[in-house]
Amino acid sequence: SFQKYTGLSCSDEEKALESGEYRSVYGMVDLASSRSLLNRYTLSIPMDTSARSTRDILILHMPSFEDDRLILPSHLPSEVRCVMLPHAYSKRSKKDKQNLMALMACVRLHKLKLLNDRLLPLNKRDMQEKLLSVALTHLVSIKKVEHHNMLPTIKDDKIDVFMYTIDQDGEIFRQNDHALKGNGRKLCLLTHTEFPRINLFSTMKFKHPEIGDVECRLNKVEKIKLTLKEWDTCSAFYTTVMNARWRSKTGADFYKYDSGGECCLPLYIVACVTSE
Repeated sequence: SFQKYTGLSCSDEEKALESGEYRSVYGMVDLASSRSLLNRYTLSIPMDTSARSTRDILILHMPSFEDDRLILPSHLPSEVRCVMLPHAYSKRSKKDKQNLMALMACVRLHKLKLLNDRLLPLNKRDMQEKLLSVALTHLVSIKKVEHHNMLPTIKDDKIDVFMYTIDQDGEIFRQNDHALKGNGRKLCLLTHTEFPRINLFSTMKFKHPEIGDVECRLNKVEKIKLTLKEWDTCSAFYTTVMNARWRSKTGADFYKYDSGGECCLPLYIVACVTSE
């Protein structure tokens, strides 16, 4: 259930209801344009194609008007999604109430910096800066990783590699493994440098729109040895997997595996391992 919003924009939302409009530094929205602006903001949010697969899923990504309440799209935090129309306006017509709640939503989105000062949805560059400013505040500070040789030389017999197996569990995963006779094969990450010891190993649970309930977990590291030929086989598998997704997004471009050089993150590849 959604709680009544008590954030910093409440007083501005009330003032906008009284005056019938809201003004920012370079823009203005009123009752006649509030629903249009709210819809424009909603359409500006990137949406996965799977979100359009069914009506029930699509509704989560759209504003939903009720009698005296507006639920904003699901990409927003739950504490800001509920717009409650004050009781003083409850006897207005359905259209008027929806315009009033849309105006309140526009004020809230601007105060949350999701609309710019022209009261327009953030453009691609604005969105990138916003996401980076939030994401970078939560990055774990780690010591600089020393540079390692990206690949073993031909003279090396074997090299040390850190392996993190990926457990993905769900009814569809089990059905596919049985039908394809996978015998418990899993994906894994192979890297020359051990990851920082942060909380990597908690289980992530979510509901995928196509394959249902999924559990995913990165297992603790195992140190193994690989020859150059084995590494090349794993990197070829990785390139194949990446191109299956990469080309669907980029058309004729191919994903190319960079086997060496300076990089800001330890080199890794995705490989396949058996239950043995």
